[in-house]
Amino acid sequence: MELEGYFNGRSEADFRKGVQNVRAVLPKGTRAQILAYAKLPSGNYALKVKTVNGETKGQDFWIYYDLERKSVKTFENAPSHWAERPAGRVAETQRDVPALAETPSAREIVKRTDRLQTEIRDATAPRTECSHCVGIDNVPVPEPRPERRDPVRGDRERPRPDVAATGADRATTIKPSRNMEIACYSMIQQNGKYGEWGQQMSSILREERYQSTYTRAGALGKFCPRFDSLSKDDKIKAWVWFWQSLAKEESSCRLSVRHGTTTASGAILNPREGHGLWALEKDRNIRRDRGSACDNISSFAGQARCSIDIMFKTQLRRGDTASDSRLKYWGPTYNHRNDRQIMPHMRRFTACF
Repeated sequence: MELEGYFNGRSEADFRKGVQNVRAVLPKGTRAQILAYAKLPSGNYALKVKTVNGETKGQDFWIYYDLERKSVKTFENAPSHWAERPAGRVAETQRDVPALAETPSAREIVKRTDRLQTEIRDATAPRTECSHCVGIDNVPVPEPRPERRDPVRGDRERPRPDVAATGADRATTIKPSRNMEIACYSMIQQNGKYGEWGQQMSSILREERYQSTYTRAGALGKFCPRFDSLSKDDKIKAWVWFWQSLAKEESSCRLSVRHGTTTASGAILNPREGHGLWALEKDRNIRRDRGSACDNISSFAGQARCSIDIMFKTQLRRGDTASDSRLKYWGPTYNHRNDRQIMPHMRRFTACF
């Protein structure tokens, strides 16, 4: 098996909230052999695994396998490309070295030791499940600490190549919170930079059809009071954070989730069945009236484009804002709901407040 997300590696198959049995956080890409499994009352599984790569290679852990999240890739046999290849000498370079290596000062050693102890404490701190879920490991991704370097005359920060199409990706301060699923941070990460989904969405927002309307004065309404004082790049990022907040409320950021038409008690919830992050109409025949932007919603980019286009046509192009319109598509943005559903998330985006 191979992990496609972050998991708590536990010493026993006890996933109750508050149980202090987390030994390590297993990162995305960890590969392991399944040693045993047990079906839980929830219908999901506890897997005992032995890791075969990474820092925890050779260790045994219990992990929680949620069938709905599908964040584990399984194989009948280990793929051939998993086999480790012996390292060979490709090239060797020589350079002059001082006879005596320069040793760091005692103060620098203390700083390095304190920093290392902090990183170890943060990485090994037990993670617990989210407050509104049962049995799901909600593991926050540890953020790398930026490397400090002294400024050099004429040395300017070079733009990252992976954001060349989306503009400057400067880190934005995001207030910490446990009230957002880890999948949501595929849009804007906890360190304030774009994730894979966020890069795709910001690229769509920068298209000629949308950019001027989405970045005009007051476009986000009360969801971002300082919107007009932001740069164009920060306005785009504020919009991505809005869509991230809305996806958390609509679907807990699940790309393929099905949205029913009634509640458990039988009350009418929606007239049509919905699909995905932003509860778009699942029936393609119904979506056809929305135009080509909503033709295909099987991928993140397809769902993002359709949602952006709906907001563009029904609200922004008419002169309305994201928070002030009579033609709102999404329930969490309604006036009687947005204060308790959208605003708590938007206040975490400090550039807006």
